[in-house]
Amino acid sequence: MSYPQGSTITKANMISDFNTLVITSRNNSIVWALGEGPWTAPSGTSGDPFYPNNALSGTYVSGSADPLGSRNASAIGTGALTDLISASNVYSSFVTAANSATNIRKVHLIKYYNDNGSYVNQWDYTQVGSMSAGYLTTVTTSSNPNSGDLVTASGLDSFVNSIYSSINVTANTVVGFSEYYCHSSCHSSCHNSRGRR
Repeated sequence: MSYPQGSTITKANMISDFNTLVITSRNNSIVWALGEGPWTAPSGTSGDPFYPNNALSGTYVSGSADPLGSRNASAIGTGALTDLISASNVYSSFVTAANSATNIRKVHLIKYYNDNGSYVNQWDYTQVGSMSAGYLTTVTTSSNPNSGDLVTASGLDSFVNSIYSSINVTANTVVGFSEYYCHSSCHSSCHNSRGRR
């Protein structure tokens, strides 16, 4: 956001600019979400094999107890800000909406197979994914409109930019999922016929 100093701040352009900079840019970065991914789901299951809701007798790392979530974080709607816009109204609405995008992370998928007792890396790929609600966290802000009586253009810019920076740090936090198979053809043969081992 970049309001010219001395310009009039309106409810409509505040919401539009915030959604474009913070929410839409995060949502557009997502490659993998619920039901999406690089591998084909085995018959009788939903999602992709690396999703924890499709149980594997392998090892998941980095707190992977939940499947990936929906694609979209929640944007600020026109009803989120009251007709009389106050500093606390702006703060709570913007932070609440931004928090809904904090489950967007880089997802690192690794597949191993056993080669005479040693696991060999067969597949290694990273993309941005929308995780489940269990991965939500809270954005940090370097400024707070509540601290002043007036919301200024420069203060609003600083506040929103700090939210944007905080979300980017969270989004670049990598969550890893590892799968282990007994041999190099196990992944394809199990998925095509017998189900995962």
